[in-house]
Amino acid sequence: DWTGGTGDKPTARGFLASTGLVSTLSSGTNVKGDKGDKGDAGSGGGGGGSGGLTLDSFIMLDTLYMVGYGSDDDEAVGRLYTLNAATGIATSVGSATDFGVGEDVPAALAYHNNILYMLGYSNEVLFTLDTTTGIATRVGSADSFGVGETGPSGLASHNGTLYMVGATNAVLYTLDTTTGVATRVGSATQFGVSEEYPRGLASHNGILYMVGARNDVLYTLNTTTGVATRVGSATAFGVRETTPEGLASHNGILYMVGSTNDVLYTLNTTTGIATTVGSATQFGVSEAEAEGLASFPRRLTIRQALTESAQGSQGAKGDKGDKGDKGDKGDKGDKGDTGAQGPPGTGGGGSGTAGPKGDKGDKGDKGDKGDKGDKGDKGDPGQDGMNGADGADGADGRNGSPGAAGAKGDKGDKGDKGDKGDKGDRGDPGTDGSDASVTARNVIATVSGTAGSGKVPVYTSASAWTWADAPS
Repeated sequence: DWTGGTGDKPTARGFLASTGLVSTLSSGTNVKGDKGDKGDAGSGGGGGGSGGLTLDSFIMLDTLYMVGYGSDDDEAVGRLYTLNAATGIATSVGSATDFGVGEDVPAALAYHNNILYMLGYSNEVLFTLDTTTGIATRVGSADSFGVGETGPSGLASHNGTLYMVGATNAVLYTLDTTTGVATRVGSATQFGVSEEYPRGLASHNGILYMVGARNDVLYTLNTTTGVATRVGSATAFGVRETTPEGLASHNGILYMVGSTNDVLYTLNTTTGIATTVGSATQFGVSEAEAEGLASFPRRLTIRQALTESAQGSQGAKGDKGDKGDKGDKGDKGDKGDTGAQGPPGTGGGGSGTAGPKGDKGDKGDKGDKGDKGDKGDKGDPGQDGMNGADGADGADGRNGSPGAAGAKGDKGDKGDKGDKGDKGDRGDPGTDGSDASVTARNVIATVSGTAGSGKVPVYTSASAWTWADAPS
């Protein structure tokens, strides 16, 4: 049909044949040409655009590792675990027991210069650990770290140096990772705060932290003097955890394990208060003697990471995550070749039909996983801990003040009369007196007073007499 222009309808038309040449057809009776041959099938559509990483893509993920030796009721058996930081559940690494070197009491862990290190309490040496097999390798040949430290208890990498604390000498050390020899830091004893049982050690936000089992508190440590400073005023971390053990900084959070309650905690670095992670008891693997803790980057697939993060305790099932985004649409298939030219008709020419539609593009990758479900309900509280050991005997009491004076006693009996005195010596003879003989009458005549019955004259002084009563 003529649909364009003005004037008479044209009697000829042009078309583009498969050769690309332009031809002119003379007018005729306008008989339709034969249908052209079917065009070749179009090529397959391009693959759909990638929707992101696949479940089998490898990633590096910071992972919490833990060592312990209390999963066997009969004897100490040292084991390496990974620890889920959301649920507190542990998973054993490899099949080695006692780390393949007879170390049945591991003490501490630390990630330093891309190597996972461990302190051995039984052998009193430094080890490296294979995070796939759980096998340990001794560092150097020094015994007791070359300083007589038989109670290693904490390990941490801080500002490029590997530090250790030990309970034998109760001091801070640096460690040589070639020889395993320790060097004391500063001259403080018991960290300047009477903390004789140092435990976990960790570098967090540029600060070296330590937990102590004598005072059951969190400290910061001065790496020049070895002196500790208490964090906050909480006792037993606010959760009655009296046996703090491993300490580690993981994804910006300070974590701790304790063997009083056998759980994983997060720690508040301002108040020193702990918060329990998850509701698992004994880390879900009957591990009653958790010790060292460390954060270490691990190579694993996204599928493995999702499987591990899905491990939970016995909490209620979380809500279903949101549906993932739809994958990108595949590229459109190539257009089929133009069909072959049909034989010319009178007044018109045929053209090939379009080729069939190209194959559908590959399906896009699966969208990202939905958000994690809500956390399950908290489990029942753990059993009461055992009573602590009896306290030491108290010091001797002070002497009391003197008592008050007693009451006055009764008067004693009168003493016996003394013996009669010896007779006195006889007096010297008197001098001869003048003749003063007198008669009794003369004497009586000179006595003063009145004579009477019972009276006798008494000589009182020279030439003087008086009457006195006669003695009875």
